[in-house]
Amino acid sequence: MKRFLSIIAVAATMFVAMASCGTRGEQVNRDNRPVCGGMGIGIDSATAEANTLPMPVTDLEHDRFDVAVPEGWKLLDKHLDGLNVYSGILEEDFISGPYVTIEVVDADGSTPADVIDEMVAGCNATKGDVIKIVNCYYRSCTYVEDAYNHQLLVRQQGDKLIKFDIINTDATNPEVRSIINTLELK
Repeated sequence: MKRFLSIIAVAATMFVAMASCGTRGEQVNRDNRPVCGGMGIGIDSATAEANTLPMPVTDLEHDRFDVAVPEGWKLLDKHLDGLNVYSGILEEDFISGPYVTIEVVDADGSTPADVIDEMVAGCNATKGDVIKIVNCYYRSCTYVEDAYNHQLLVRQQGDKLIKFDIINTDATNPEVRSIINTLELK
């Protein structure tokens, strides 16, 4: 009997949770995208996503930004506009796992759409969808360079363009999303 009551309680909890994200009377944000939950739930979809991402364990500093990486990710190098991080094995010029180049540059009148259009025109890239990671929207494209698959994400914050060149994986990778989510401009 106790087990039966436990099953009923779990089913009721699941019903309430599912009902709060239903399509009937669903709220939408300014981009006409559904917002799960709504008033009274106490957590928005961006916070929910951020809570599911791997915890960053190593803070990295650059003159233009700070970022943190999950366990197993390492700094490859720093350069004027950013830094390179990877997970996996590095052998001479070969990286076996995911690799991300992070850059923050002055916009100088360019927009994220301009950067993607330039990649499509000059690098045989394929324009991708707008991608949302937590609270930020990124323009995207994919391309192949030196036999590596790349996904470029670009967004603008103030007078800066923030670029993530994701290699050997893509923006669906939770560890990559975690890195992107931690970036803070200085």
